[in-house]
Amino acid sequence: MVMTATTKIAVGDASRSEATAKAIPTHAIRAKSLIQVAREVCQTLGRTSSDARTSKGYSTTVEKILVLLGPSRLSVTSDGGVRFGGKPWTPDGDGRYRSEDGLDRLVFNEGTDGHLYIVTNNTAYQLMSYWETPMVNLVVLLVFLVPALTALAVPLVGLWRRLRRRSARPTPEWRVARGLLAGASLLGIVFLVALTFTLIGDTGDFLYGTPLSFQLLLALPVLTLVAALAAAGLTVRSWSSAGLAARIHQVVLLVAMVPLTWFLVQWNLLGW
Repeated sequence: MVMTATTKIAVGDASRSEATAKAIPTHAIRAKSLIQVAREVCQTLGRTSSDARTSKGYSTTVEKILVLLGPSRLSVTSDGGVRFGGKPWTPDGDGRYRSEDGLDRLVFNEGTDGHLYIVTNNTAYQLMSYWETPMVNLVVLLVFLVPALTALAVPLVGLWRRLRRRSARPTPEWRVARGLLAGASLLGIVFLVALTFTLIGDTGDFLYGTPLSFQLLLALPVLTLVAALAAAGLTVRSWSSAGLAARIHQVVLLVAMVPLTWFLVQWNLLGW
């Protein structure tokens, strides 16, 4: 089971984020045996372990993306304990578990909101969904990235046509459509590269809100989708003026925008 600090839990891994157990009011939750709930969750998900992420209201803010690369894994051990956050936890009575050094406690709670939480002395974790796990998101982004990289060929083909002085040239509308979509694809790649460097770098500033640099970065996906929508409209208007190969490539690039859009919506990366 993968969990995240007061953010979310998912079968696989969990990420940490600044949130305390106070985020889950004690009067609104009922303690449950961690072993019992862990097994129930894993059985429901059809896995032997689950992933989690922190649960401090990240589901509606851009900070949600911070848990993507750092989920924490929860699994049940054969001796009746659990393994979470890379370390073993042993039963401590009354449904609680203690860390190996005895300095931290862990309990599994089910809130009245229906979410399952793992609560430690300093952080709470929530079960992640299958669609939030790193591997699923990597596959989704590859579906966008592979076709998007071929957008580099658009200006090269245009240059080659000019050098060859080929007479059959598409209409201005089609050329603008091709340019807009190629630009949108490359802009999407630039955004994902910048996002990756942000996530693997120091994200401490997010504890105090969304940094200005990240807010500026969020302008790129908006520009990307606006350009793609404009390209789609111009593609329809000038469809008959293009050759077969160019049409196929244009459709492939447009379809590739779908998984990118899904990723942006999933992680609250559209707008501010």
